[in-house]
Amino acid sequence: VAGTSIKPEYDKYGTNRSVYRRDTTISYNANGGTGTTTSTVVKQYYNSGYGNTAGTANNGANVSTPSFTLATNNFTKTGYNFSKWADGSASGTQYAAGATYTGFTPAVDSADTTKTMYAIWSEKTAKLTYNANGHGTAPSEVTMKYTTATNAASAITATNYTFNGWNTKADGTGTSYAAGAQVKAANTIPNAMTLYA
Repeated sequence: VAGTSIKPEYDKYGTNRSVYRRDTTISYNANGGTGTTTSTVVKQYYNSGYGNTAGTANNGANVSTPSFTLATNNFTKTGYNFSKWADGSASGTQYAAGATYTGFTPAVDSADTTKTMYAIWSEKTAKLTYNANGHGTAPSEVTMKYTTATNAASAITATNYTFNGWNTKADGTGTSYAAGAQVKAANTIPNAMTLYA
């Protein structure tokens, strides 16, 4: 723990300097998700006392600068994909899962500390495309989102043809949707789909 001297033989800088340890606990916050990602304690060493030259103050100089590989994500959140870890808050510096964490500060005779990594989530999306089925001009592709309801496009026109709605199969034997009808409700997982006139 912080302030506890390491074994004297670790002190390779001379008998007038003691080496101490500060523990930094890296914990993980689901940030709206569920599940558990195990925290880890990272040990950081620093010297306190005097330098190799007797009487030369050298308090707080680092003996070791730790590096730490961030955990893979074990959290889940319905309708969302894990993106990255954020340091300290959801708006903090972001790191990929498995990346090397570089946010340690020098351990200058300070107490143990905790750093919390927050899961950053991206909303699940899928493409809704349209096919005019050989007649008229198809509407533009739409990005469906988990939290948002999506409606089918308006009717299209084609010379000598009457629009009869949208269908998930080109031959009309799939699921039918009227122009403007809802094809995906809010808060449901979107799946890529094509609608044919």
